[in-house]
Amino acid sequence: MQPGPPYGPPPYYPPATPYAAAPYGAGPVPGQPLPPQMAYAPPPAGLRVVRKSRVSGAIALPLIGLLIVGIVCPSLPWVDAGPETFNLWELMGNIWDVGGDAMKTWSGQYFGYLWLVVAIWAFFLSMAGTTDNAGWRITYGVIYCLIGVAFFGSTLLSLVLVGAAAGAMGSEFNTEGTGLAVGVFAAILLFAFVVFVGVAVLLFKMKGAGYRVLAGLGLLSFAAVHFSALASLPEGAELEPGAYLSILGYLLCAVGCFIGPRYFSVWAAR
Repeated sequence: MQPGPPYGPPPYYPPATPYAAAPYGAGPVPGQPLPPQMAYAPPPAGLRVVRKSRVSGAIALPLIGLLIVGIVCPSLPWVDAGPETFNLWELMGNIWDVGGDAMKTWSGQYFGYLWLVVAIWAFFLSMAGTTDNAGWRITYGVIYCLIGVAFFGSTLLSLVLVGAAAGAMGSEFNTEGTGLAVGVFAAILLFAFVVFVGVAVLLFKMKGAGYRVLAGLGLLSFAAVHFSALASLPEGAELEPGAYLSILGYLLCAVGCFIGPRYFSVWAAR
Protein backbone atom coordinates (compact mmCIF):
# COMPACT_ATOMS: atom_id res chain seq x y z
CA MET A 1 0.00 0.00 0.00
CA GLN A 2 1.32 3.42 -0.95
CA PRO A 3 2.27 5.64 2.01
CA GLY A 4 0.18 8.84 2.36
CA PRO A 5 -1.31 11.31 4.83
CA PRO A 6 -2.92 9.46 7.72
CA TYR A 7 -6.12 11.59 7.54
CA GLY A 8 -6.70 11.93 3.83
CA PRO A 9 -5.92 14.82 1.49
CA PRO A 10 -5.34 18.28 2.98
CA PRO A 11 -8.37 20.63 3.04
CA TYR A 12 -8.83 23.31 0.38
CA TYR A 13 -8.63 26.98 1.49
CA PRO A 14 -10.06 29.56 -0.95
CA PRO A 15 -7.99 32.65 -1.76
CA ALA A 16 -8.23 35.48 0.73
CA THR A 17 -10.55 38.39 -0.12
CA PRO A 18 -10.26 42.00 1.06
CA TYR A 19 -13.18 41.43 3.44
CA ALA A 20 -12.25 37.95 4.71
CA ALA A 21 -10.80 39.36 7.94
CA ALA A 22 -13.71 41.76 8.49
CA PRO A 23 -16.43 40.83 10.99
CA TYR A 24 -19.08 41.37 8.31
CA GLY A 25 -18.37 38.27 6.21
CA ALA A 26 -17.08 38.06 2.67
CA GLY A 27 -18.05 41.59 1.74
CA PRO A 28 -20.12 44.64 2.69
CA VAL A 29 -23.87 44.77 2.13
CA PRO A 30 -26.21 47.78 2.27
CA GLY A 31 -27.02 48.87 5.81
CA GLN A 32 -23.78 47.65 7.40
CA PRO A 33 -21.61 50.20 9.25
CA LEU A 34 -18.47 51.29 7.48
CA PRO A 35 -15.33 49.73 9.08
CA PRO A 36 -12.89 52.38 10.39
CA GLN A 37 -10.07 50.98 8.23
CA MET A 38 -12.13 51.76 5.11
CA ALA A 39 -13.07 55.32 6.04
CA TYR A 40 -10.97 56.78 3.21
CA ALA A 41 -11.05 53.85 0.79
CA PRO A 42 -13.17 54.01 -2.38
CA PRO A 43 -16.49 52.16 -1.98
CA PRO A 44 -16.89 48.76 -3.69
CA ALA A 45 -18.74 48.49 -6.96
CA GLY A 46 -22.47 49.02 -6.60
CA LEU A 47 -22.22 50.61 -3.16
CA ARG A 48 -21.85 54.10 -1.79
CA VAL A 49 -21.21 55.56 1.66
CA VAL A 50 -24.10 57.31 3.45
CA ARG A 51 -23.67 59.40 6.59
CA LYS A 52 -26.42 58.93 9.16
CA SER A 53 -27.15 60.59 12.49
CA ARG A 54 -27.69 59.06 15.90
CA VAL A 55 -29.23 60.92 18.84
CA SER A 56 -26.62 62.09 21.33
CA GLY A 57 -26.76 63.50 24.84
CA ALA A 58 -27.25 66.97 23.34
CA ILE A 59 -30.96 66.15 23.02
CA ALA A 60 -31.27 66.88 26.77
CA LEU A 61 -30.59 70.59 26.18
CA PRO A 62 -33.62 71.36 23.96
CA LEU A 63 -35.82 69.14 26.13
CA ILE A 64 -34.88 71.15 29.22
CA GLY A 65 -35.18 74.40 27.25
CA LEU A 66 -38.66 73.54 25.97
CA LEU A 67 -39.74 72.54 29.47
CA ILE A 68 -38.65 75.99 30.68
CA VAL A 69 -40.40 77.78 27.80
CA GLY A 70 -43.67 75.85 27.90
CA ILE A 71 -44.23 75.06 31.59
CA VAL A 72 -41.77 76.60 34.04
CA CYS A 73 -41.61 80.14 32.68
CA PRO A 74 -45.38 80.69 32.17
CA SER A 75 -46.12 79.43 35.70
CA LEU A 76 -43.70 81.74 37.53
CA PRO A 77 -44.52 85.33 38.56
CA TRP A 78 -43.99 87.69 35.65
CA VAL A 79 -45.42 91.12 36.37
CA ASP A 80 -45.44 92.82 39.76
CA ALA A 81 -48.57 94.95 40.02
CA GLY A 82 -48.22 96.24 43.56
CA PRO A 83 -50.16 94.01 45.93
CA GLU A 84 -50.18 91.00 43.58
CA THR A 85 -48.19 89.39 40.81
CA PHE A 86 -49.30 87.79 37.54
CA ASN A 87 -47.83 84.84 35.71
CA LEU A 88 -47.99 84.50 31.93
CA TRP A 89 -51.27 82.56 31.93
CA GLU A 90 -52.94 85.28 34.02
CA LEU A 91 -51.39 88.01 31.88
CA MET A 92 -52.65 86.24 28.77
CA GLY A 93 -56.18 86.06 30.22
CA ASN A 94 -56.13 89.75 31.17
CA ILE A 95 -55.06 90.74 27.66
CA TRP A 96 -57.94 88.75 26.17
CA ASP A 97 -60.39 90.25 28.67
CA VAL A 98 -59.33 93.80 27.83
CA GLY A 99 -59.02 93.16 24.07
CA GLY A 100 -59.25 96.19 21.79
CA ASP A 101 -56.16 98.38 22.05
CA ALA A 102 -54.31 95.84 24.20
CA MET A 103 -54.26 93.37 21.28
CA LYS A 104 -53.00 95.99 18.84
CA THR A 105 -49.60 96.37 20.48
CA TRP A 106 -46.68 94.04 19.77
CA SER A 107 -46.40 92.92 23.38
CA GLY A 108 -50.17 92.37 23.57
CA GLN A 109 -50.18 90.19 20.46
CA TYR A 110 -47.10 88.25 21.54
CA PHE A 111 -48.19 87.53 25.11
CA GLY A 112 -51.80 87.13 24.03
CA TYR A 113 -51.20 84.16 21.71
CA LEU A 114 -48.03 84.40 19.61
CA TRP A 115 -45.70 83.17 22.36
CA LEU A 116 -47.49 79.81 22.25
CA VAL A 117 -47.07 79.62 18.45
CA VAL A 118 -43.36 80.41 18.82
CA ALA A 119 -42.94 77.77 21.56
CA ILE A 120 -44.52 75.06 19.37
CA TRP A 121 -42.46 76.27 16.42
CA ALA A 122 -39.32 76.02 18.59
CA PHE A 123 -40.15 72.43 19.49
CA PHE A 124 -40.11 71.19 15.90
CA LEU A 125 -37.11 73.33 14.96
CA SER A 126 -35.00 72.21 17.94
CA MET A 127 -35.84 68.53 17.34
CA ALA A 128 -34.97 68.83 13.65
CA GLY A 129 -31.71 70.63 14.38
CA THR A 130 -30.50 68.57 17.34
CA THR A 131 -31.23 65.17 15.79
CA ASP A 132 -30.54 66.11 12.13
CA ASN A 133 -33.04 63.40 11.29
CA ALA A 134 -34.67 63.37 7.85
CA GLY A 135 -38.14 62.83 9.29
CA TRP A 136 -37.84 65.78 11.67
CA ARG A 137 -36.32 67.96 8.94
CA ILE A 138 -39.17 67.27 6.53
CA THR A 139 -41.80 67.74 9.24
CA TYR A 140 -40.36 71.08 10.27
CA GLY A 141 -40.00 72.18 6.63
CA VAL A 142 -43.69 71.49 6.00
CA ILE A 143 -44.72 73.34 9.18
CA TYR A 144 -42.48 76.28 8.26
CA CYS A 145 -44.10 76.50 4.81
CA LEU A 146 -47.63 76.31 6.24
CA ILE A 147 -46.92 79.07 8.77
CA GLY A 148 -45.35 81.21 6.06
CA VAL A 149 -48.25 80.72 3.64
CA ALA A 150 -50.75 81.63 6.38
CA PHE A 151 -48.79 84.75 7.34
CA PHE A 152 -48.12 86.03 3.83
CA GLY A 153 -51.63 85.17 2.70
CA SER A 154 -53.30 87.12 5.49
CA THR A 155 -50.88 90.03 5.10
CA LEU A 156 -51.41 90.18 1.35
CA LEU A 157 -55.18 90.11 1.82
CA SER A 158 -54.95 93.03 4.27
CA LEU A 159 -52.73 94.91 1.81
CA VAL A 160 -55.22 94.40 -1.03
CA LEU A 161 -58.07 95.64 1.14
CA VAL A 162 -56.10 98.76 2.14
CA GLY A 163 -55.18 99.39 -1.51
CA ALA A 164 -58.80 99.02 -2.56
CA ALA A 165 -59.85 101.49 0.13
CA ALA A 166 -57.17 103.93 -1.06
CA GLY A 167 -58.40 103.68 -4.62
CA ALA A 168 -62.03 104.14 -3.60
CA MET A 169 -61.29 107.28 -1.58
CA GLY A 170 -59.34 108.89 -4.44
CA SER A 171 -56.62 111.52 -4.35
CA GLU A 172 -57.60 112.92 -0.94
CA PHE A 173 -56.68 109.62 0.64
CA ASN A 174 -53.40 109.42 -1.27
CA THR A 175 -52.26 112.92 -0.29
CA GLU A 176 -52.05 111.81 3.32
CA GLY A 177 -49.24 109.45 2.40
CA THR A 178 -51.24 106.27 2.76
CA GLY A 179 -50.75 105.26 -0.86
CA LEU A 180 -46.97 105.64 -0.52
CA ALA A 181 -47.01 103.68 2.72
CA VAL A 182 -48.91 100.86 1.04
CA GLY A 183 -46.32 100.76 -1.77
CA VAL A 184 -43.38 100.67 0.65
CA PHE A 185 -45.04 97.98 2.71
CA ALA A 186 -45.69 95.94 -0.45
CA ALA A 187 -41.99 96.18 -1.41
CA ILE A 188 -40.98 95.04 2.11
CA LEU A 189 -43.46 92.19 1.93
CA LEU A 190 -42.08 91.09 -1.44
CA PHE A 191 -38.51 91.11 -0.07
CA ALA A 192 -39.61 89.13 3.00
CA PHE A 193 -41.34 86.60 0.75
CA VAL A 194 -38.17 86.11 -1.31
CA VAL A 195 -36.18 85.53 1.90
CA PHE A 196 -38.86 83.12 3.11
CA VAL A 197 -38.72 81.07 -0.11
CA GLY A 198 -34.91 80.98 0.07
CA VAL A 199 -34.95 79.70 3.64
CA ALA A 200 -37.61 77.13 2.73
CA VAL A 201 -35.38 75.78 -0.06
CA LEU A 202 -32.44 75.59 2.35
CA LEU A 203 -34.55 73.71 4.89
CA PHE A 204 -35.28 70.97 2.35
CA LYS A 205 -31.82 70.91 0.77
CA MET A 206 -29.45 71.29 3.71
CA LYS A 207 -28.44 68.74 6.31
CA GLY A 208 -25.55 68.20 8.66
CA ALA A 209 -23.65 71.10 10.23
CA GLY A 210 -25.18 73.69 7.90
CA TYR A 211 -28.72 72.74 8.87
CA ARG A 212 -27.88 72.66 12.58
CA VAL A 213 -26.32 76.13 12.43
CA LEU A 214 -29.36 77.48 10.58
CA ALA A 215 -31.69 75.94 13.18
CA GLY A 216 -29.61 77.30 16.04
CA LEU A 217 -29.69 80.81 14.59
CA GLY A 218 -33.46 80.53 14.22
CA LEU A 219 -33.82 79.61 17.90
CA LEU A 220 -31.59 82.54 18.88
CA SER A 221 -33.97 84.78 16.93
CA PHE A 222 -36.86 83.39 19.03
CA ALA A 223 -34.98 84.51 22.15
CA ALA A 224 -34.59 87.98 20.60
CA VAL A 225 -38.31 88.08 19.77
CA HIS A 226 -39.21 87.24 23.37
CA PHE A 227 -36.89 89.96 24.69
CA SER A 228 -38.31 92.55 22.28
CA ALA A 229 -41.84 91.75 23.48
CA LEU A 230 -40.76 92.23 27.09
CA ALA A 231 -39.09 95.53 26.20
CA SER A 232 -42.28 96.83 24.53
CA LEU A 233 -44.52 96.26 27.55
CA PRO A 234 -46.21 99.46 28.83
CA GLU A 235 -44.21 101.62 31.22
CA GLY A 236 -44.80 100.90 34.86
CA ALA A 237 -44.91 97.13 34.45
CA GLU A 238 -42.23 95.73 36.76
CA LEU A 239 -41.00 92.41 35.46
CA GLU A 240 -39.99 89.52 37.69
CA PRO A 241 -36.97 87.32 36.86
CA GLY A 242 -39.32 84.57 35.68
CA ALA A 243 -40.27 86.68 32.65
CA TYR A 244 -36.77 86.24 31.22
CA LEU A 245 -36.50 82.47 31.65
CA SER A 246 -37.86 81.76 28.17
CA ILE A 247 -34.76 83.46 26.77
CA LEU A 248 -32.64 80.89 28.62
CA GLY A 249 -34.86 78.11 27.28
CA TYR A 250 -34.39 79.18 23.66
CA LEU A 251 -30.64 79.53 24.22
CA LEU A 252 -30.48 75.92 25.48
CA CYS A 253 -32.38 74.78 22.39
CA ALA A 254 -29.93 76.64 20.16
CA VAL A 255 -26.89 75.12 21.92
CA GLY A 256 -28.40 71.66 21.44
CA CYS A 257 -28.61 72.34 17.69
CA PHE A 258 -25.03 73.61 17.55
CA ILE A 259 -23.76 70.44 19.29
CA GLY A 260 -25.98 68.12 17.26
CA PRO A 261 -26.08 64.32 17.07
CA ARG A 262 -23.37 61.73 16.56
CA TYR A 263 -22.74 60.61 12.99
CA PHE A 264 -21.78 57.24 11.54
CA SER A 265 -21.33 55.94 8.01
CA VAL A 266 -23.03 52.91 6.46
CA TRP A 267 -22.95 51.17 3.12
CA ALA A 268 -25.86 51.86 0.79
CA ALA A 269 -26.79 50.68 -2.70
CA ARG A 270 -26.15 53.07 -5.55
